[in-house]
Amino acid sequence: MVAVAAVTTVALGLLVGRGTPASRTGPSKTAPLLVVGCASKTTTTGTPSGSLLAILGVLRRPATPVDALPVRLTRNPLGGAQIFINYVRRARVVTGGTYYIYPLRATTCGRADTRGDSVALTDVTHCGASGASETFGGATASQLESGDMLAYGGGCSRSLDTSLVTGVLPDGVATVALHYRAGRVGGYSRKLAPAATITTTVVDNVIVFTVPRGGGNGHSWSTMTWRAANGHVIKTFTRS
Repeated sequence: MVAVAAVTTVALGLLVGRGTPASRTGPSKTAPLLVVGCASKTTTTGTPSGSLLAILGVLRRPATPVDALPVRLTRNPLGGAQIFINYVRRARVVTGGTYYIYPLRATTCGRADTRGDSVALTDVTHCGASGASETFGGATASQLESGDMLAYGGGCSRSLDTSLVTGVLPDGVATVALHYRAGRVGGYSRKLAPAATITTTVVDNVIVFTVPRGGGNGHSWSTMTWRAANGHVIKTFTRS
């Protein structure tokens, strides 16, 4: 994930952990949704696509006062898209960050884009810094279901040996497990790390956790497994 150096930093198109389900033989062919345009209005009171609402329960729950996105962030949505302002939800509050999830409508000079609605995730208090933020996303419903909504970064720790993994998962996924082969920690660290499997719980469709790979090399996993609450494997994504 891109480090935040300014008061408000928006990381454009910072998608994804490109996983490939075990049943496929090649890398994911899903292209990132780059939401570019020149919308004159940065928010909309409309309703996002049914395909997004159907797989993201966090967007279907009633809004509360804590779900209001800071006004400063509604002025410059990801890639110039429009935020569905009535569907902003605060999903996670963890050490170093407060995460809001919300749907976007890509626009081209004020007209709806044919690529469809997408979703973004914003950490509005990145690393606890007052006024700092970090946004990534731009994934449609089909991309979410293909595992294409993970981001990797150094996080807020001073450790060179870990990375922060954040992402959005569809309904039904209760835990996510990333398996890493033995090898170099990566980034600025020259250390070697043993093989490891790290499992995290999905809360309101969002994951936020650290993995034992440095310098943003959290993307170097070899297997990602989605499980339901009863332990049933929903999907397995593999990399060569």
